[in-house]
Amino acid sequence: MAIPKKTTGLIYAWWPNLATNLPIIAAVTGLLYAILLLYPSWEDQYTYHNLELVNKKDLVKTVINNRITALTKKAAVLAAVKPKPNADSIKKVEILLGQAAAELNKLDYYNADTSIKYFTRYFSADRDSFSNAISTLSSSDTILKLPVLLSDTCSFLSNAPLVLHDHLLIKKKPVSLMQWVNNNTSFGLWFFFSIAQMSMWFLMAVLVVGIVQSTRNIVPVLVYNVKNAAFFSLLPLAVVGLFTWLLYLKLINTYVISDAWFMQGYNTKMVWYSIPGYLVTIICFSGYLFLSNKLELLNASANSSKMTIAGSPSLADDYTTLTKAFDNSFLFSAIILSVFVLWLGILFNAVNGSEAMRFYTLLSGKQFLNYDYVYLIGLLHSLLLLVFYIPVRLRFNTLEIKQQNTAMQNAAPGGKKYISSMWESISAVLVTASPIIVTVIQKIISSILQE
Repeated sequence: MAIPKKTTGLIYAWWPNLATNLPIIAAVTGLLYAILLLYPSWEDQYTYHNLELVNKKDLVKTVINNRITALTKKAAVLAAVKPKPNADSIKKVEILLGQAAAELNKLDYYNADTSIKYFTRYFSADRDSFSNAISTLSSSDTILKLPVLLSDTCSFLSNAPLVLHDHLLIKKKPVSLMQWVNNNTSFGLWFFFSIAQMSMWFLMAVLVVGIVQSTRNIVPVLVYNVKNAAFFSLLPLAVVGLFTWLLYLKLINTYVISDAWFMQGYNTKMVWYSIPGYLVTIICFSGYLFLSNKLELLNASANSSKMTIAGSPSLADDYTTLTKAFDNSFLFSAIILSVFVLWLGILFNAVNGSEAMRFYTLLSGKQFLNYDYVYLIGLLHSLLLLVFYIPVRLRFNTLEIKQQNTAMQNAAPGGKKYISSMWESISAVLVTASPIIVTVIQKIISSILQE
């Protein structure tokens, strides 16, 4: 059709650009969904909060001031000794009093308390009591009183060391979103990663449908319509549904992260957050099964017409198109499950990096949230991928067109055939094991950053 030389207004056709427009719309929809789910409501701008050790400096001052009081009394006793005062001892007490005053000045004016480790020199708590108190903290609680032991190791008072009992106050301090992000950068990373991941999920759902639809002219007897898409989704829906039920309701039968730790309504929001991710995984698996079925039909059609990959360029093109779509649909499901594990690892790092949890780490020598839970999720996600990959791949490898294509590649000159065969095997292992691999990589990076 001839294009007119002169046009008025903007020429735009929606339908020819559908393959571009729909993924963009889907990504923006996912973005809006995540923001509406995670962003504080207009009525309550303080959805997020920090668990802060609010009186930690006061406890340190209590220790130092009690030391000053004890040293002052000691100086008075030494001065009262007759007939002759102990000049060396009095001098030592005066030096220690000066050091105590300097210690208070450093705390107040020189930010000596920038590291949470600083406070463990002055007070400590029972790690089990601390863990139980944090674990049982409810959403309605605003402050938690934890018994602590104050101690002073001043060498001059070694005969009567200062030991006092007091309480550490752990307070839920509501903050705005930006204050919350600023106080713990890892939470900010998790928040924005959550939005990006949701956008990616919606985008991939449309891309997978588009990939499957691009094969509509190949074996047209099997059409990817709503009816067939629903039919091929039944098995993935059953498997993923059983997987999530066993994992989140049976194996993990209690909340790992409490709503009281950093976000009101966290667990309810995360249910609504996770549903799209697993639904998109179901779409990927259903497309994978659909394309596997198309490959079988293509193989049957080639056998009946006695066509071969080597002798029919059109058959070779159809086979290549289907296998690429077949591999990409499975790859997308692996990306979704792997990124989900990475997202969970970032959240665990953020929670363990909060002030109260860092204090627990110093008390116990281990992180509050056990990272083995993330390994479990990664391992089970890899298992979920294998459940679909192994049966379909084994069946796929028995198809004659697959064997013909492999034989044609092996007949190619040079070392290309060996590299191609090796890479096919390695890539299959990497894709199916990607959730657990991502878990290990993320943990290594986290350990390096924490040192």
